[in-house]
Amino acid sequence: MTSAPSTEYDRFGPWIDRVESPDDVPRLFRGHEIDFGSSPTVLKVPRNVARRDAHPAMDLYDHLVVLQGRTLTCLSRRTTVADGPGFDRTDVPVDDVVAIRDAVSLLDGSLTIRSRTGAQVRFAYNGSARSAVTGLVDELRGLLTPAAPASLGGRLRAATAEHALPTSAIALQAVDVALVSDHRAAARALPGLTAWACHDRVVVTPRPGGLVGSVRRALHALNPMTLHGGVLAGDDVALEVFGRHASLIRGRAPALSASRLVVPWAGLDRVEVEPHPVYEGVSDVVLVGGASTSTLHLPSGSRTTRVLTAAVERAQQSPPRTPRD
Repeated sequence: MTSAPSTEYDRFGPWIDRVESPDDVPRLFRGHEIDFGSSPTVLKVPRNVARRDAHPAMDLYDHLVVLQGRTLTCLSRRTTVADGPGFDRTDVPVDDVVAIRDAVSLLDGSLTIRSRTGAQVRFAYNGSARSAVTGLVDELRGLLTPAAPASLGGRLRAATAEHALPTSAIALQAVDVALVSDHRAAARALPGLTAWACHDRVVVTPRPGGLVGSVRRALHALNPMTLHGGVLAGDDVALEVFGRHASLIRGRAPALSASRLVVPWAGLDRVEVEPHPVYEGVSDVVLVGGASTSTLHLPSGSRTTRVLTAAVERAQQSPPRTPRD
């Protein structure tokens, strides 16, 4: 008979596997009870360790992610001696989710799920396993509920709906065509996900001003900062932004990365639009939900910025509706 440790070792690799039964649960996390009869989504996320460096006695998985009912639970292996052996647990109710961000740069992937309280589920993963993470994001997104029409999110949704563009109008430079493909892939799974705007990448420079500003601009001439392109989209449930793993990236090397940000309309409390503190021609759109924030860096004057700014102004001017007596 094959022992549990050797079975876990035999199956180990950079991929993220679904857990279908108690026997599939990594031994580190078996103290956590899972009701497999309710058909939960359970994923085990491996450690970032080469196969040649792994051995059967190791705890080979960093995280166990459980989406059961309307709660997302993440069990995370403790990695410091001070914390001792075992794992930590984070629970995020689906109704408290205010942002979901999946980003990958070559083989470095990360998923972050933020809640209204400021608590978050975050884990790194091998980029080759992104399809499993995309499946989790889509399933979690499917549990989100639309915002009430009178709420800020509901008014923003109404204000952006009029900006829907035909698929043929979403076009970026050849170097960023992958971002358009990312949106189209998501839209195939979510037929109501409509694009409103897109923007190309552009080189940006620091604001002038004094010696510090002059030095910054000189350094950027040698090592420029690029504000990367993106696609802005949404449906009745959420705002979505498709872009690179970071919006602002220094250097001349090509950006081989991708990200998807999902912000539920129902979780929005406030939206702020302000100039970037360092770079000219960059607007920061800050999406606030409870104690969590997500910041979009966008080219000032671009259609993306104009659509969002106009929607925010219109939503803030529209008074909340009150029920009739």
